[in-house]
Amino acid sequence: MKYVIYVGLALCLMPVQSVFLPSLNVGGVRPDLGLIAVCWVGFWFGAYKGAVLGLFLGFAQDLLSAGPFWVNLATKAGAGLAAGFLGRQVTHATPVMMAVGMLLISLASGAAFLMSMGLQNLSELWQVSRFVMIPEAVFNALLSTGLYWLTVEYLPGGRSLAERRISFQ
Repeated sequence: MKYVIYVGLALCLMPVQSVFLPSLNVGGVRPDLGLIAVCWVGFWFGAYKGAVLGLFLGFAQDLLSAGPFWVNLATKAGAGLAAGFLGRQVTHATPVMMAVGMLLISLASGAAFLMSMGLQNLSELWQVSRFVMIPEAVFNALLSTGLYWLTVEYLPGGRSLAERRISFQ
């Protein structure tokens, strides 16, 4: 059943990102909903589930985007794995820790994409990093921190989910 949910999320999340998020950009930068979803699942439910969802979402994003193939698949699966390890190693998670972790994961994902583009000129690399990659990483970190806060505070079972994650330590 969970794989049906993963495939459904992979098939629905990418069209939502491509249809609705262009109107919700801030300064020309859009968040990566796939990366946020993969990191959230990895953080709460473990590295394996985050990596599996990352494979599904990355493959769907590679199929639907015009970027280099296999980059999203590798970065999303790696992000789910990293978020799962982060969630496993941190005993008392806070929104600040979630923001820093997501910022680092998003920067690593952006760096992998920049390396796949093969930019030769350092000034182009600096411009893309400064105006696209870093603001997107900050935007992803803010949205994932808000999602973490909403999960713990307002969703039914959010606190018990946090306690259950802590009890595995």
